[in-house]
Amino acid sequence: MDKSAFQKELDYGIALLLAREMLASGVIDPSDFRRIESLCAERFTPVLRCEKDVKLAQ
Repeated sequence: MDKSAFQKELDYGIALLLAREMLASGVIDPSDFRRIESLCAERFTPVLRCEKDVKLAQ
């Protein structure tokens, strides 16, 4: 993996980490999270994209 691809992976991971924190804090809901994840995937085009269902403890 070259430096540019690694940076994209890193940026994608950080963006999702922040989105997960917002989700856990109740700032956004699961549908917002899914939209953010899709937008980040489009922008950063990660090789290691991991899609999974978003679940909240309620």
